[in-house]
Amino acid sequence: MPKGVYPRLLFEERFWLHVIKSDGCWVWKGALTKDGYGCIERNTRLLRTHRVSWELTNGTIPEGLLVMHHCDNRPCVNPDHLFIGTVGDNNRDCLRKGRHRYILPNLKLNIQQVMQIREALTRGESQKVLASHYGVTAGHIHRIKTGKKWGSC
Repeated sequence: MPKGVYPRLLFEERFWLHVIKSDGCWVWKGALTKDGYGCIERNTRLLRTHRVSWELTNGTIPEGLLVMHHCDNRPCVNPDHLFIGTVGDNNRDCLRKGRHRYILPNLKLNIQQVMQIREALTRGESQKVLASHYGVTAGHIHRIKTGKKWGSC
């Protein structure tokens, strides 16, 4: 084999080469996103490593679901520390663990109100009625419903 030429590693092999395993978190030692999650490139796409770990271990992530951390350690890729859920599950997890990223005095809604709105929407309550009740526009309620507003903590 010519000098400097190495056989291509399978994606899964390349992935696990960047992981330091321990009894607790398995820490990603490759590249990180600016918000601290591990990332790896595959076929010109940048993937978050906790999602890759989930898929390598458990299979495909169902459409519309997130992969979350029990440990709240963003570079962790230990499959035992990961679980899947909805945006609402993530928001409740955020609230339960006290990980509010945004607490701004000029916000019209707080996270508890957003969670109440989401629950009301799942019960079929009208976006217009909810908007009136919370003092925001129906468009704002729609953006909460679709995850364009308050999509994560």
